[in-house]
Amino acid sequence: MFIAPFLAFYAIVELINMLSWVFSYIYVMTLGGPQNSTVVAEFYIYQQVFQNSQIGVGAAAGVILLCIVSMLLVVRQWLTRRLAIYESE
Repeated sequence: MFIAPFLAFYAIVELINMLSWVFSYIYVMTLGGPQNSTVVAEFYIYQQVFQNSQIGVGAAAGVILLCIVSMLLVVRQWLTRRLAIYESE
């Protein structure tokens, strides 16, 4: 299909956008909510580095988040290649 590469690019951009937009809403509206009930990964990293001055914990959480996102992208790429094999047959 001609539109498949564009949809794949859009899916990657939206995945990155989805993982980054939540931080600003939580920071502005709840600051983590009552008893940290609305904490997401990005806000947790922010809390550890800037509020608790635990740079190592924040860096480790950032690396774990990077690994999770990388794994999602690898799975998506693998599925795209699998679908391309089935389409070519």
